[in-house]
Amino acid sequence: MHKEPHDSQIWSNTDMDTIVHLGAGRCSELDDYLAAKPARLLLVEADPQLAKMLQARTTDYPQVEVINRAVAAQPGSATFHRYNLPDVGSLRRPSPELLELFPGLKTVQELQMEAVDSTTLLQPLQLQVDQYNRLIIDLPGVELSVLKALQQADQLHLFEQLQLHCGRQSLYEDGEPAATILQWLQDQGFDLLTEDDSQDPDRPCWNLKRNKLQLDHRKLKQLLAQLTKTNDEKIELLNERQTQVGLLTKALDEQTKLAAENKTQLDKANQSKGEQVKLANERQIQIEQLTQVRDEQARLAAENKNQLEQANQAKAEQVKLANERQTQIEQLTQVRDEQVKLAAENKNQLEQANQAKAAQAKLANERQTQIEQLTQARDEQAKLAAENKNQLEQANQAKAAQVKLANERQTQIEQLTKAGDEQAKLAAERKTQLEQANQAKAEQVKLANERQSQIEQLTKAGDEQAKLASENKTQLEQANQAKAAQAKLANERQAQVEQLTEARDEQAKLAAENKTQLEQVNQAKAAQVKLANERQTQIEQLTQARDEQAKLAAERKTQLEQANQAKVEQVKLANERQSQIDQLTKARDEQAKLAAERKTQLEQANQAKAAQVKLANERQTQIEQLTKAKDEQARLVVSQQLQRDQEKLRADNNQRDLEKKQKELENLEQQLAELNQRLPMLDDEFVKAEAQIELIKDILIREKAF
Repeated sequence: MHKEPHDSQIWSNTDMDTIVHLGAGRCSELDDYLAAKPARLLLVEADPQLAKMLQARTTDYPQVEVINRAVAAQPGSATFHRYNLPDVGSLRRPSPELLELFPGLKTVQELQMEAVDSTTLLQPLQLQVDQYNRLIIDLPGVELSVLKALQQADQLHLFEQLQLHCGRQSLYEDGEPAATILQWLQDQGFDLLTEDDSQDPDRPCWNLKRNKLQLDHRKLKQLLAQLTKTNDEKIELLNERQTQVGLLTKALDEQTKLAAENKTQLDKANQSKGEQVKLANERQIQIEQLTQVRDEQARLAAENKNQLEQANQAKAEQVKLANERQTQIEQLTQVRDEQVKLAAENKNQLEQANQAKAAQAKLANERQTQIEQLTQARDEQAKLAAENKNQLEQANQAKAAQVKLANERQTQIEQLTKAGDEQAKLAAERKTQLEQANQAKAEQVKLANERQSQIEQLTKAGDEQAKLASENKTQLEQANQAKAAQAKLANERQAQVEQLTEARDEQAKLAAENKTQLEQVNQAKAAQVKLANERQTQIEQLTQARDEQAKLAAERKTQLEQANQAKVEQVKLANERQSQIDQLTKARDEQAKLAAERKTQLEQANQAKAAQVKLANERQTQIEQLTKAKDEQARLVVSQQLQRDQEKLRADNNQRDLEKKQKELENLEQQLAELNQRLPMLDDEFVKAEAQIELIKDILIREKAF
């Protein structure tokens, strides 16, 4: 916008580095700008016609740059409103106040263009804070938004001098009055020097200058706020670290408790392992005993089987012998019948009496031979009795071996008792280890108490830090009071320019105080950093202790898993041993069942033997009866000898038949002699069978006893 020349004597017109005029309009101040001999002069105007005029006027000045762009807070499409008054053109529409000032104001043209933001516009200038730069703002309706954009980009304080053209009231839509903008600039560290309303009372020109001390104070204030925030963050971090210390301490206690529990479980597992080993050893001993019993049962079953086979064989022989004797009895019965018939015939044949007498003499000799054979059989019976005595002695020796085995079992029981005592001793040692573990746990508790004391000390230090933060807050309030004093001082400077020097001294004093406060804050910050480092060290130590506890817990867990695995293996071994015991028990039961069956068979064999003995006795009775009948026949023959002598003559014709019959009689007598000879042998076999049965009974009784 165009402005009439105004008094600018308060500005230094020499040694200017950069002058930037946003909204230059006709730029009636161009001569003053050139008189200041700036190194660069930037004129920005949105109206194309006015911009072209400025370019024509500054062609001969290479340090001058004219840019035809609309300036806004944000880049993008914009509408420039051109009115019938060229000096009031703007990106905003007029407000009722402006229409009241200029009732005949009308829109001439609306130009669509791309607006550029002030930050992008000033970046190529590479402005520095130590340069003498001036900024002129003549942007109706967008003054404050552009100034705020420069402030956010940290470009506003690059200008030492600032000139604002703005209406006292808000003359455009969404615009701000001059009082609001000036107050904001003062808050940003710019002092108001003059107000010139000679050209336009409704839109005066305000000249402001950057207050370095106030800016420094503002920076110190920001730094103090930042340090306060940092301090609060440190306190919050300290509290978090305190919480972490508590959590780590709790985790350490839990790890200690877990380690103690794992150790207890490990001790229990080791104890259980010892019991499993003891049980496995006992099961092994039982298995060995059952195996030995099974072997003995198998051996005994084999012996019983052999004896049973022998008994069956003897039974078969007895049956065969009984059949033979039955045959002999039948033959003897037939012979008896024939003898009766022969006696009847001999009654008529007396001539055969002498021969019969000779036969009787021969028979007497044979009987003598039978007596000798019976004597020999008696000697054999005595020998058999001696053998039975030897077998009885062997049975006694077996019994002595059983007694010796019982003594060995007693010795094994004593050894197991001794092993149990050793296990009790080992349990006592484990109890001592458990007491040592409890003592270590007590030391852990003591260490936890010491850590708690450290935490309380840290809490006390945190309280001191909070107290220091409260003092800093008090200092901040004092700084705010100083800020209020600065505002009051700015109002006084507006009325009394001559008091600037005194105010500058007060600002210097305030800066010194702020510097002192800053040093105190830095010291507090250093103390906070030191405390945070100490807390960090403690946390690292606690973390290391926690890791060690976790490692120890992992090792204990590994040991526990190994112990559990060993326990599982022991249980598996015990189950296998139990299976073996069950199998051996089953085998023993089967052996016992087999022994019972063998016993039943033996009883049946004994019954069969008894039946055979009974049958043999009956056969013996029959033989005796036959022998008696034979003797009676012999007596009958003797009594009939005289008759035979008398009938000798009559028997001559029957001589051949008599000789034949005599020969048959001799054969029968010979068979009878053989039968009488075999009877003692049969009795011997029965005696042997009875001895074997008694031996089997003794063995079965001993097995039941063990």
